[in-house]
Amino acid sequence: MTPSAKPPLSPKPIQSLGWINGQWIESSKLSLPIDDAGLRQGVIAVERLRTYHGRLFQSPTHLQRFFATIETLSIKVELGVKEVAELLSQLLIRNQALLDQDGDIGITVLATPGSISRGNSTATLLIHPNQIDHRKLRSRQLGGQPVWISDTVQPPPTSWSRQIKVRSRVHYYLADQAAREQNENAVALLVDQDGSVTETSIANVAIVRSSKIYSPAKDRVLNGVTQTVIESIAKELAIDWQYETISPDQVRQCDELLLMGTDGGIWWGWDVQRTGSVPSDPGPIFVRLRQQLDQFVTK
Repeated sequence: MTPSAKPPLSPKPIQSLGWINGQWIESSKLSLPIDDAGLRQGVIAVERLRTYHGRLFQSPTHLQRFFATIETLSIKVELGVKEVAELLSQLLIRNQALLDQDGDIGITVLATPGSISRGNSTATLLIHPNQIDHRKLRSRQLGGQPVWISDTVQPPPTSWSRQIKVRSRVHYYLADQAAREQNENAVALLVDQDGSVTETSIANVAIVRSSKIYSPAKDRVLNGVTQTVIESIAKELAIDWQYETISPDQVRQCDELLLMGTDGGIWWGWDVQRTGSVPSDPGPIFVRLRQQLDQFVTK
């Protein structure tokens, strides 16, 4: 009797490397002390980046926003912009095997004030790679992502500026949970104090009406790095872009719904509460912007 063939061995998982306060260690071993303010009070400044074709995308802009956030939170990290930029470059070199396997990866940078039980504690600065679900992103670009307009209201700017990027995200978490009860793939679109729409947990949003793009006023949402690039592309394509207060009804009645974020670049969506049939194909404005973004990231 011929012995049955052994199943092929699964490839050994690649162990990525991250950096925390001067040390390169395996990402799986990165941790925060239990008395760190990031855990005790949720004070965490964060920035998420990604690569395209192995190169960092818009890293100076991301770092500018990150350092503005830590300044607002009075988190005093010991490194400056140039030193953190060098760490990002080193991270790519040290994680080349992960890049070779995945094609492109994400990078997360975060900072906390450090221990709150010890006076004058050193701030925590942590950088690590993260994998991107390329299959899911491709699905969103081709088939769109369902969006559910939530009744969850954004914290007012009097609580904290919407121009800082932080890990205090319970409102997004609860809204997304409710959205997934409507559609398992849906993301929630949060509203402002006046009921107008703002942004999702993963993306800035814009709508298209009569071949023009409209997005919420810049002081109402996070200043998205990807959206800024898309706006410049729209200008090159002579597509008009305006900022205005956008109501839920305007989202439901728009010609196209655009989403813009770090991992996915730009993709399109559809409101699960809209009347009529669900769009099956992306709209023409999205297609033009996506094509130009693909060219932009190869330059």
